[in-house]
Amino acid sequence: MWILFGFISAFLLGIYEICKKKSVQDNAVLLVLCFSMICSTLLLIPIAVPHIQSLDIKTHLLIFIKACMILGSGLCSYYGIKNVPLTIASPIGATRPMWVILGAVIIFGERLTPFQWCAISLVTISFFVFSTIGKKEKQSFNNKYILLVIAGMLLGAASGLYDKYLLRNINRYAVQFYYALEQAVMMLIIVSFIWCGNKGAVGNFKWKWSIVGISLFWVTSDLAYFYALSQPDAMLSILSAIRRTGTVIPFIYGVLVMRDTNIVPKAIALTGVLIGVIALALG
Repeated sequence: MWILFGFISAFLLGIYEICKKKSVQDNAVLLVLCFSMICSTLLLIPIAVPHIQSLDIKTHLLIFIKACMILGSGLCSYYGIKNVPLTIASPIGATRPMWVILGAVIIFGERLTPFQWCAISLVTISFFVFSTIGKKEKQSFNNKYILLVIAGMLLGAASGLYDKYLLRNINRYAVQFYYALEQAVMMLIIVSFIWCGNKGAVGNFKWKWSIVGISLFWVTSDLAYFYALSQPDAMLSILSAIRRTGTVIPFIYGVLVMRDTNIVPKAIALTGVLIGVIALALG
């Protein structure tokens, strides 16, 4: 059952990525992020709050660390995806499970099989292919926006490792609601501080209904993901790999709607990433 919810989460996450791209186009990234976080918190009130009991200060601090990770990941990925084609940004995000598993090796002392090391090699080669394609589109991996996409992905991977620890001890609804609430509060403080110092630094903002889509699909994707992860037999490595298969959805959107270029080599490289990530998990 947890595998099914993993695929549901992947599908919803793919639509979330499309909403994110549409929302930040010609728009103030900070305000898009801020409003989407506020909407996410409001959506979670009727869903999560009835399941939450009072938490002690230590538990709130643990969730606050999660909120900081996700906020940092959001800031990096939103600024990055605004300036990077979806057909490059999405496959970079698809490598997240590899970093989760490598983190498990480094932090928790897990060992990889030769088969898994081959899978990592395949992902690495595919990643290199994307770097060469990016150069053709003047999107060098030294480009600060691609570096932001990578930084957002790595912070997301760190958050993925942290999730397994949190959900062993804390109610999944409490984790999702309070990290969303804390993100929204931190984002309001950041925007208010910048606004007071220099209103123009925030940028020009226009409301788009895709901002609500960001919140809706992020919340529902996380609900499915946290439910799957909370199951006793759930495996983080496999679940992380399944969840990133949602990358295919924004990739197709980038091809059909955004009219991104160099589709064939990108599709081949994306296939390599997905095969490598799934093989890594199954290995």
